[in-house]
Amino acid sequence: MYHRTLSQFTNTPLQQSQPEFSFDEVLDAAWLQAHYQGDLHDAAFMFNVFFNNTLPLFSTFEEAAAKQDNSSIYRLAHQLSPGFASVGLTHIAENLRRISVAKPVGNYLLQSAENVIAAVQDLIAHVIAQKNRLDNFLSNSSEARCF
Repeated sequence: MYHRTLSQFTNTPLQQSQPEFSFDEVLDAAWLQAHYQGDLHDAAFMFNVFFNNTLPLFSTFEEAAAKQDNSSIYRLAHQLSPGFASVGLTHIAENLRRISVAKPVGNYLLQSAENVIAAVQDLIAHVIAQKNRLDNFLSNSSEARCF
């Protein structure tokens, strides 16, 4: 803020050395950068929401799939989709959206749910690592931005 104020009164903007952060490419880094527009505190908040709200709800989704409870699978897929997008798992979010609007033809719904569950199990370590890296970055930076 101080640098921004001073640069208004000078002919040349003050150069400020800010630490840079980039999202893990295993996640949808371009979507995360565009969605959070450099606000890493907002991104960190949503990663916390994901771990505190979305993952517990995902356990319910796994239970519904194990019980072959199609109506719960539909409902939970609809509820889970935005949470997965918020941490850069946009392909999981899209698969959940498709499940939430799918017609119950054959074994498609259950197979799709099982595919999502397997993909999340494969990717959750990356989301944990990203959250830890983001939290560490923010704790060591005063005016952290995403570039």
